Amino acid sequence: MALSSCAQPSGSNKQLNVGDTIPYIILTDVINFPVSKIQLSDSANQYTLLDFWASWCGSCLKAIPKLDSLQKQFKKSLRIILVNPKLAGDNEATLEKALRRATGTQRQQLSIPVVVADTVVSALFSFRALPHYVWINRQGVVVAITNSAQVNAANLKAFTKGRKLNLPLKPS
Repeated sequence: MALSSCAQPSGSNKQLNVGDTIPYIILTDVINFPVSKIQLSDSANQYTLLDFWASWCGSCLKAIPKLDSLQKQFKKSLRIILVNPKLAGDNEATLEKALRRATGTQRQQLSIPVVVADTVVSALFSFRALPHYVWINRQGVVVAITNSAQVNAANLKAFTKGRKLNLPLKPS
């Protein structure tokens, strides 16, 4: 199965920052999700954490079991999405191997949706180093952009309760 994201139907390719609203975007051919599409801007019932990652990033792979556990812990209020940027040079086969290496399981056993070779969402956020986390509230507003140190149960609990986060901004 080919994995991709569809083009943003409207709007510009403006880089988004904390305080900006996510435009209308549909991620397609998503695996590990009940349906094959996720409308990113439709966060009416859940908070969203985007994890930009790559198969060759050791820190990214180390974080996947923790993210899977956090997704299970916050399953009703949070959706974590693994976004693999096209610039990472991965394909479905390399990601399958990486996910198996990271978790010891098949990707279908993860509770986190995975998007491969993304060009749409990755273009909205400037980053030089992976992993890169974007925190989006239920109104579709970017409330934080962080590194992995801030992704923990205490911060996610505050996030999903709608509390103001005072997290350091990850440099782009």
